Amino acid sequence: MAEKADVIRNLDQEIEGFNENSKTQPADLRMKKLEYYTALRNGIDVMPLNAPQIDALARCDNLLFMADRVFTAHVNKSETQPDYTSLCFWFADDVYREERMNKLWERLNSENEGYREELLQKTPKEIYESAYEISMKNELVMLFEESNISARRIDALLTLEYPLDALYREWLDSDASFLDMLLDSSENLIEKQDAYLQRQDYITHGETPSEDITLWNAMYDGDEMRYSGEDNEADEDLEQ
Repeated sequence: MAEKADVIRNLDQEIEGFNENSKTQPADLRMKKLEYYTALRNGIDVMPLNAPQIDALARCDNLLFMADRVFTAHVNKSETQPDYTSLCFWFADDVYREERMNKLWERLNSENEGYREELLQKTPKEIYESAYEISMKNELVMLFEESNISARRIDALLTLEYPLDALYREWLDSDASFLDMLLDSSENLIEKQDAYLQRQDYITHGETPSEDITLWNAMYDGDEMRYSGEDNEADEDLEQ
């Protein structure tokens, strides 16, 4: 288990390296960065940290890169005096969260690879029957690859022996199914196409109506049931 002194030593080494290698940078920018790094170093030295946070900070091989990322994310360019205390807490949290997120993604990916290896031992029919599970587990892995969930939620998932399978089972048990989402998407497309046909935009675009559009017009042209309330009111105004 690392000690906070290990983190401070690593920060001191990186700050010293920056000081030596940044002499060609504009003086103002260089001094502002040194001020920030020093404040960060001193803040980490006195702030309360849990043992897992200290371990993550000690293992981080580019602390100043993480510090710059935190600064960019939380400080507006117009700010003349950043809140270094808050930045220290964000810095410690960000370093810890990234390490845990990487571990979660590795666990999810490893579990998914293991599942694929198991499938290779099965018959083509069994693989075909597992197509939905294959697809959804791939989607879940990609979802968490770019996820911004909190460190606490990441840690909760990591307590599960098989987090990917647990996520998949939870999805199967949820009220909102993938079919419901597909249905909603299909309904949205149908509504947009119906509105397009109502407005007869294909005429505006100089398109020759297809056989299906001609049939649609024969069936529904003038059908007031297909218009929204606002469209009906507009039509009534025109008739008056």
